[in-house]
Amino acid sequence: MKGNFNSRKFKGGAYTTVVSLLVIVILIVVNLLVSAVSETKDLTSMGTYSLAKETKQYLKGLSTDVNMYYVTENGEENLLFTSLAELFAKESDHIMLSYKDPVQYPQFVYQYNNMGEIHNNSIILENASNPERYTYIDYEDMLIYVVDTTGLTAAKRLQGYDAEMEIVKGLLRVTGDDFKEVYFATGHGEGETALTNDGALPENVANLLELNQCRIHYIDLTRKPIPDDCDLLVIAGPGKDLTEEESEGIKAYMTAGGDVMIFLCVDYNNTGYPQLSALLDYYGMTLNAGLLTENDSEHTSGDKPYYIVSEYSGGNVLWPLGCGITVKKDLRDTLKVTPRAETSGTAFVQPMEQNSSAQKSDEGKFSLLTYAEETYQGNTSRMYVFNTYFYLSDNCLGESRPLKNRELLLNVLSEVTGSEREISIPVKQNREEALSLTGKQKNRLAIISIGCIPGAFLLFGVFAVLRRRR
Repeated sequence: MKGNFNSRKFKGGAYTTVVSLLVIVILIVVNLLVSAVSETKDLTSMGTYSLAKETKQYLKGLSTDVNMYYVTENGEENLLFTSLAELFAKESDHIMLSYKDPVQYPQFVYQYNNMGEIHNNSIILENASNPERYTYIDYEDMLIYVVDTTGLTAAKRLQGYDAEMEIVKGLLRVTGDDFKEVYFATGHGEGETALTNDGALPENVANLLELNQCRIHYIDLTRKPIPDDCDLLVIAGPGKDLTEEESEGIKAYMTAGGDVMIFLCVDYNNTGYPQLSALLDYYGMTLNAGLLTENDSEHTSGDKPYYIVSEYSGGNVLWPLGCGITVKKDLRDTLKVTPRAETSGTAFVQPMEQNSSAQKSDEGKFSLLTYAEETYQGNTSRMYVFNTYFYLSDNCLGESRPLKNRELLLNVLSEVTGSEREISIPVKQNREEALSLTGKQKNRLAIISIGCIPGAFLLFGVFAVLRRRR
């Protein structure tokens, strides 16, 4: 019996058993350690289950305690929304997340939205030190729908989610005190140009403003004067001219230190903009009637000479279908005018008139974004003139566009609002993604699985055999 324990066969079997047990113990320990770690990896291309870089930066600077209540019945949780809510709480120690079942806590939930129905997966944000400052974010408001007309009848189709954006906007509402009041002028046909048919901003633009602490208002300047609380007056795509009273009111507003932003509209109807032209002239700019055209193909988008491209921050900014602005040479000593973006030196303005006497302008540089600043009697006023209202369209500010238009507009807004934050959060698209690997990743995985791992076992086996023979 003793000889059996000392045999080579027994020793080899015992060695194999011990090694096998050791490997099993190691695997169990590694599995327990991995299970204890709560870190996850978002493998979606759009970061569907992650927070945007700008959101993380904002949360790092959050200093106000906020109660976040996730409202949903037990078992009805939306995985995307719950993961986002937990990420917000994880990124900031000032956000306290708790779940509230509206069936179990009906009185608690309805005190925040007693005017309407409570939907599952809605979110309530409350200033912890001032409970009267709260906001209710309905589940439906965090979904983006499009109308699908491909079938026999039009139907709504889910396009994406903007839960992250709505939560940040809600946090700003319950914690922020430095909002800027931004008034958009109406009464000049803006609903046919830059604004939607119901007289509101496109959602893309409105979100950018709200994320950067701007409260949006609309005012008909043909009927009402500029309000005293106006921090920024925006004239976006005026389809017809200002009145003389409006022009004088804007001058008085700026003399008192007000800021103005103008997105111009080409005079396609040849009706003229004498009052608007005079206002720009007063602030050192000449409005050249007609459509700005670029001769240099390196400064155009494709073969479209009316779609002009300028460089900004290592990328391109698109300026489609715009006006020609030139800076006057003789300026009063209180006024400084600077082009922020320009065409090449071969651009020109093509008049819209069809008669033979109309001539294009001389070739030269034209300003695409013009900045005017004046300090008078201790007050400093600023005017930003964009040469096209199409700048506010999805073609320029769309999240899928590889352009710097959003970044440029955010920089201008930060100048006006005095905010150091520039937040732009992309919408999460509603599409399923398969985990795909690049060719380089596939080759690396093949080398590891076919070469390295089997090779490691082979080397271990050779080492074990050699050791046993000794």
